[in-house]
Amino acid sequence: MKKIFLTIMLVLGIASLSIAAPILNTASDGTEDRFDGSVYAMYQNSGALLFTQMGNTSESAGSVADLQTLLNAQVGFGDVVLSVANVNYTAVGDGSSGTWASDPVSNTIEFYTVKAGDYFAMYYLAAPDSTGSWSTFDIWSIGGPGTGGHPAKGGGGLEISHFIGYNPSSTPVPEPGTVILLGAGLVGLGLYGRRRMRAQG
Repeated sequence: MKKIFLTIMLVLGIASLSIAAPILNTASDGTEDRFDGSVYAMYQNSGALLFTQMGNTSESAGSVADLQTLLNAQVGFGDVVLSVANVNYTAVGDGSSGTWASDPVSNTIEFYTVKAGDYFAMYYLAAPDSTGSWSTFDIWSIGGPGTGGHPAKGGGGLEISHFIGYNPSSTPVPEPGTVILLGAGLVGLGLYGRRRMRAQG
């Protein structure tokens, strides 16, 4: 019984490190839906929206520095220093959503930007991950110039221009749920090791 308990604790701790897998959109769930309840696109953003901004993003040092200034102005992200990560992305359907994966897949990212129309949106992954999904919904829903038309007027989907993933050199404090799951895994691993040492002694 103890062995099963320890195994479950270890699995929960490890699982907490990778929870941002691609998210398929569901109609009428109140998340990234059009006004009539239909899905905006096949996939939803796997990260939490931090902000949308008119302008562009690129992998140049100047662009990353400008983005970092915007990020540092957000509560809880004042000490984050961004660096561009190698991430591949795919688009499906009309190009308004798709998936992303780190290259190599063993790497993880914590932030990403989606550029479409005249705007870009920045997202945060509370649990860094190597795979996920993206959508242009948060830019499209602004309804301003260069966003594919106001959603209330039936504007079509907004095609992505580019996607960039980022790794920070320092990170904000993780969410309590992540800390608890990781702690449970570490406790389980410690108890398992202690039991093995007793059995050998």
